[in-house]
Amino acid sequence: MARRLGGDLNDGDLIRPILESRSPFWLVRDFWVELFSSLRESEIEVDRLIERYKGLLLENLKYYRSKGINMPYEQDNRQPEEYIYDVVESWFIEEIVARWIKSNLLHTFPDVKLEVRFSGGDRNRQFVFEKKRGDETTTEPDLAILAPKGIFFVELQNSRRGRREIYDIKSSKVRRIRHRHGMLLFSLLPSESSFFFVPNDQFHLMKKRTNISWGKKLTYFVSQEQLQKNGWGYYSFEEGLPALFVDLFEKFLIYSG
Repeated sequence: MARRLGGDLNDGDLIRPILESRSPFWLVRDFWVELFSSLRESEIEVDRLIERYKGLLLENLKYYRSKGINMPYEQDNRQPEEYIYDVVESWFIEEIVARWIKSNLLHTFPDVKLEVRFSGGDRNRQFVFEKKRGDETTTEPDLAILAPKGIFFVELQNSRRGRREIYDIKSSKVRRIRHRHGMLLFSLLPSESSFFFVPNDQFHLMKKRTNISWGKKLTYFVSQEQLQKNGWGYYSFEEGLPALFVDLFEKFLIYSG
C-alpha cells in the first residue's frame, strides 16, 4: 500500500528536504550562464531552463506528497524527495550536455547534418513513480545523435560531488550502450565544468564490483588512474571536444557512411 502523506505544503516546504542534502542546480545560476556563453546561448535561455526544471521538480514533489507513493526500485538508500530531485536534476544536466554536444559537433563538422535527441525512457520528462518490476527500465541510451546514415548514442551519468578516486556506473547504463556506436559520458556538473568518457568498444577495460551504498547493486567502475592511462579524461566543457572524442565520432561517420 502507498503511504499517504498529504497536507498543504508550499514550495519552500517541498524543497526544504532537498536543501538539507543537495546543492540545487538553480542556486548556481552563474555557473550555467558561463557554460552557456561558450555555446553562444543567452542568460534568458539559462533562466528559462532553470525555471522549467525547477517547475517539474515541484510538480513531482507535490504529486508524491499528495499520493504517498512507494518507490521501491532504483531509489537505493535515498529518501523519496532526494530520489525525485536526482531524477529531475539528471534531466536538467542531460539538456545542458545535449546542447553542448550539438553546438560543438556542428562547429567541428560543419558540413555534416546532425541532430541531437533525447532517446531514453524519460525523454518526455514523465516521472515514473511506481514500477511493477525492478528491471522495468528503458533499453535506449539517453541521447541519440542522428547523422546522415547512422545514429551515435551517448549514455550520461553525473557526479555532483566532483572528482573521486573511483566512479561507479550502473550495469544497466553499460548494457544500454555496449553493442551500439557510442560512449558513456560522465559529467562533473555543477561541481566543476569537467567530464570524462568511455568509448563503448573499451567497456571491457572496466571492472565490476558490488556497491553497498547503491543497495548492493552490481556496478562497473572506473578509476582516476584508468582515465589518465586510457585518455578518457578529465576534459573541460568550455574547451570543447577533445581529440579522442572527435576521432571516435569521425570513425563513426566513416563507418556508417
